[in-house]
Amino acid sequence: MSISVEGLGIRHVYRASYPERMRGSTGVATIGASLALVSGVEILTHGPLSKLDVRVAVHYWPVTWSAATRIGHFLQAVGQPWIACVVIGILGVLASAVRRQWGPALAVAVGLGSVGAITWVLKQTFPHASIALSLPGSFPSGHTGVAVVASGLFIWLLLPPVPARAAAVLVVAGLWGALMAWGRLVTEAHWLSDVIAGWGLGMVALVAALRTEDWPLSTRGWARSTPDDK
Repeated sequence: MSISVEGLGIRHVYRASYPERMRGSTGVATIGASLALVSGVEILTHGPLSKLDVRVAVHYWPVTWSAATRIGHFLQAVGQPWIACVVIGILGVLASAVRRQWGPALAVAVGLGSVGAITWVLKQTFPHASIALSLPGSFPSGHTGVAVVASGLFIWLLLPPVPARAAAVLVVAGLWGALMAWGRLVTEAHWLSDVIAGWGLGMVALVAALRTEDWPLSTRGWARSTPDDK
């Protein structure tokens, strides 16, 4: 990312080194991937996390109408994956049009596309039934994963390219994803392991989206048309 300061005819460009910009996000992606992997292994082996799943589910059962469940259902409504894809997709296309670069739209496609594809594959193949009605495909939580990616991309697309932008994106995404995960728990929509895996996969997909900024295609622009071109 770069910062340009113009004044008195002098233009200064700051560009952090690749290791400087990527060190923090690499750690976050590693943590996210580890959480998703551990959650899956624990479910398959019926480890301690599986027992914690039951304890959390029992804690919130039965589901009663309360302030917590109202918030949970509200988060479910506003956090529908298709809504996030439409809103962030449009924002990414507009950002690319304004900046005349492929980066924003490509980042949205990478982030939402990867978390959606991975979540779909795991839901189809992973043997984890939901709490309510014991329906298949509970692992991982798609709402949680998409919430992480969508909120992070929203901040990334709106903030100017300052050095602290990546950190702000990861913090906001982590907090919003955690809130969405809590909402899925209080409404008994998912097990604890489901939302942990969803949060972790969302972080991995978000970091992959942020790194598109360094791809050659992302910085490629297109020339503006001028009267002389006619």
